[in-house]
Amino acid sequence: MYFEKMKPTKHYQEEHEKDVPLDKVADIVLRTKNPRKNGETYEIENEGYYIVFKIEKNILWVINAKNTKR
Repeated sequence: MYFEKMKPTKHYQEEHEKDVPLDKVADIVLRTKNPRKNGETYEIENEGYYIVFKIEKNILWVINAKNTKR
């Protein structure tokens, strides 16, 4: 998995950023070795978080991030 930048989608900013900040998402994404591929997106379920992202033109777009510990 290769990307040069990480950016949030508008949906993530409006719906999920308040619960899971982008720095926490970056930490989990960078430490996860094998995210699950689901079509055009990737999913990570780790450390009580669920993260969905896609990589397009070397940019990792954060689509969804939820805290599943609750």
